Amino acid sequence: MGLLQMLLRDPSRRAVFRSERLPRLLAVRMFDCETAYGDHPFNVDPQNSKETNRLPVDDTKANITGVTDCRQNCKRKGASFVKPEFSLADVKSILASRWVLASLMPGQVSHGSSSPGLSTGGSSGFDRKIAHFCTISSAALDGVPVIKRNAERKRRGSSTRYRPAEGRDREGRPTQLGRGQVLIDHVCRILNRADNLASLSQMGIKLDPFHVSEVLKRQTDVSLAREFFQWATSQTDYQHNAFTYNVMIRLLTLAKDFDAAQGLMEEMYIAGCSPDVVTYTILVKGFSAANRYQDALDAFQHMQAVGCKPNHVTYVVVMNIFARTGAVKEAWDLFNKMRKEGLQPSVMSYSLMINCLGRAGNLNAATALFGDLKASGCKPDVFIYTNMIDAHAKAGLFEQAFELYREMLRARIKPDLVTLCAVMDCLGKAGDVVGASRLFDYMKARGYRPDSVAYTTIIDIHSKAGFFQKAVELFHEMKAVGVQTNTVNYNSMIDCYGRAGNLPAAVDLFREMKASRRAPDVQTYGILICHHAKLGLLESCLQLFEEVQRAGMQPNSVILIAMVDCFGKVGNFTAALDLFLQMQEMGYPLDVICYSRMIDICGKCGHYDKAMDFYHEMQQAGLEPNVFTYNALIHCLGKSGNPTAAQEIFTEMQQRGCEPNIVTYNTLIDMYSKAGNPDLSLESYRNLLSAGLQPDSGTFITLMEVLGKAGLYEDAENMFGKMKECGHDVRLPAYNILIDMWGKVGNIEKVTHWHKVLSDSGVVSDIVTFRNLISTYLRVHMYDEVLEIFRNMATLGITIDCSLSAILLQYCSDCEH
Repeated sequence: MGLLQMLLRDPSRRAVFRSERLPRLLAVRMFDCETAYGDHPFNVDPQNSKETNRLPVDDTKANITGVTDCRQNCKRKGASFVKPEFSLADVKSILASRWVLASLMPGQVSHGSSSPGLSTGGSSGFDRKIAHFCTISSAALDGVPVIKRNAERKRRGSSTRYRPAEGRDREGRPTQLGRGQVLIDHVCRILNRADNLASLSQMGIKLDPFHVSEVLKRQTDVSLAREFFQWATSQTDYQHNAFTYNVMIRLLTLAKDFDAAQGLMEEMYIAGCSPDVVTYTILVKGFSAANRYQDALDAFQHMQAVGCKPNHVTYVVVMNIFARTGAVKEAWDLFNKMRKEGLQPSVMSYSLMINCLGRAGNLNAATALFGDLKASGCKPDVFIYTNMIDAHAKAGLFEQAFELYREMLRARIKPDLVTLCAVMDCLGKAGDVVGASRLFDYMKARGYRPDSVAYTTIIDIHSKAGFFQKAVELFHEMKAVGVQTNTVNYNSMIDCYGRAGNLPAAVDLFREMKASRRAPDVQTYGILICHHAKLGLLESCLQLFEEVQRAGMQPNSVILIAMVDCFGKVGNFTAALDLFLQMQEMGYPLDVICYSRMIDICGKCGHYDKAMDFYHEMQQAGLEPNVFTYNALIHCLGKSGNPTAAQEIFTEMQQRGCEPNIVTYNTLIDMYSKAGNPDLSLESYRNLLSAGLQPDSGTFITLMEVLGKAGLYEDAENMFGKMKECGHDVRLPAYNILIDMWGKVGNIEKVTHWHKVLSDSGVVSDIVTFRNLISTYLRVHMYDEVLEIFRNMATLGITIDCSLSAILLQYCSDCEH
């Protein structure tokens, strides 16, 4: 660059600036410098190019030779040529060069960093050199040397700035495949023709196993791939190797043609090319993907029998099979076997095993494995954290689940949609519906697109919390934003309507589901049968059960237990017992919930001894009673008039570490009330409060009845006030208790007062309300009020029942005497 600096220092030499010699000189010198460094975008030899030969010899050839011989001199001396980087002096020279070119040819040189420089509209190589030089200078003007910039782009995985010459990589070296890649592309194009194999034979193309395997990888038509695989053997001196066999076997397993795949494995033995660990792993993985788990396990056993040692991928595939089939112990044993054989578990295998243990409820083992993962130096990823959060949420350890989520954020691991759904489900199970709703809004605000799983989760949370209208709004929002509804979404909404007591809406949605070609599954029918069974609608349950059988579905234990429960509600204990015994004979898995339901049915139908038999049978089967079991048993024994035995079961429940819930204490309060022991009822109420539980409306109503029977009328009214203070909706039974209580002692003023409060509250009176009022007014001979009550009954369409008829007959009999 000495010539350039000299010209810049001596402005008197304007003639040089006006000549064409300087821009040519500058462009060629920069181009040749790049040629020596190996970064030029064109495949041109600077010494032999036409553009170089047209330059004046006296000023360029020596310099060009000096630059281009630099690499050759280094090679002759045995040194390695290191590609230099632009220094600050280089950048200054380039800046000056751009200024000179802009002065000589104004309007053709752009100063922007994204400009291609001089126009390359011409066809001469010199124009291309000028354009390349201006591109180089634009990069320097940006403050980042070109070589450094290309290295940075390559490190990030993005394309470099310049397109290499054809057949060369980014460093200007020949590509690895070279002519082989062109040959593979050509063969693939020929295979798309009608006369593909004949054309290949006529052209005399010679392929080796590498070419064959690469061509097979690009095939989507398995039949064509098999024909090409067979054609390859017709070549002279050609023989398939293990790699080509493995590629072909993989294609066959993807097409679920396992007979042909196993036939190729036998052919490998004949050809002297034994199947290796990759071959067996492909076969096991193919069987697993086709849900042929037993065949996959057989292939895994055969692999070990022939002395082929599984690798890490094989173990993960088989562990995944055990996880899918619920064989947790087998998956855990295989995981430990893999470690004993010296194979270090990867993050994937840890994630799979933690998920398997968490779903099985073995939280302690999952937590220990999570600790081993961190101790081994592996960093937990988002999938492992999601599995751990979900496992803790299912175990009811919500605070630990939230702490794992915070730990994940501190580790700068970005949660994905599945993670946020797991945290949202955890919030819902913890009763924090507001927090779950805020997290759902956060997902949408941060650019996450909630899918059907996210919407199903938030709908279930609102449905189980009793916010049915909000659940319906979310379902309509899901359809409005274009999220594809599926069977699980419909199941969730049908359950929502069932919980709300709106069975007609549930049935309408079920019909809409079938009309929209969303096939109902066994879970759909199970939900509908359960909600119909709760109302004792036996005929509807039987119709749905027949529809399940007509659809060719196998009824699961949920459906059958719902049918048992329905038979019990209508008082058909024989049918309920027969169906339960059939479930035992057919091998249905009967869990603690099934036995609890059966104990409850026995108690409601008066078969108390049978309830105890089922309780002992459940324990012999190794099932641990839960709070529902104990509640059903306490209710059964209390109804049988044996409060002492019920108290013993309650004591056993506490000794086994099973925490009583609000239903347990309500059952005890009601039991002691009916046994005429109000003191023990009030003591059970105090135990409820000391246990940290909040009374519900059922608790207050039962206590009002207890206090009324004990003659503590003012205390009963105070309990009514406490119920309102706690925010519970006052139900009709509470008003009926107060009206009946004051009516029996003849306090007409109180009866009239509470009847007016009932009418003003908007709660509709039932036959019990009118019966209590009529009985009270007849005692004090208030016949006009009695006639008014009958007119109200007629207006509401309420007919006289047996109890009211008995009261009227008794009054008439007393009048005759």
